[in-house]
Amino acid sequence: MSYKLIIERKNELNNRNRAFAIYINGEYYEDIGSDENEKTLFFDTKLIEIKFKIDWCYSNKMTISFNDSKVKKISVSSSISNLLWHFIVSGITFSVLFYFIFNRMIFVYLPLVIIAIPVYKITFGRNNYLKIKEK
Repeated sequence: MSYKLIIERKNELNNRNRAFAIYINGEYYEDIGSDENEKTLFFDTKLIEIKFKIDWCYSNKMTISFNDSKVKKISVSSSISNLLWHFIVSGITFSVLFYFIFNRMIFVYLPLVIIAIPVYKITFGRNNYLKIKEK
């Protein structure tokens, strides 16, 4: 009996040119490329553990049980969403602009705090950089 897993990959600014490596039960399986919005995998077992990797960052592990149905669908995305990137870029832009208008040092330090968000996610938060959700 064959079970089908559909993986949906979201298009994101920060990962648009890099593939996600798929690990099934701790072993490398294959990649889902940056140009693929969806990938279908087939398995003979009812229970699998899946994890994704991009560069040195990982996702959380997810156990998928095919007991209820023969088809499961999951989505994988970055913890740094497009909306967060827009916030980071606009925050830095407005901080620089406000520094020149108001000449206050707080607007020099604010971009450092804003830049700390993605830096944290790719260093200390690298084991949860990618998020897996069941659909």
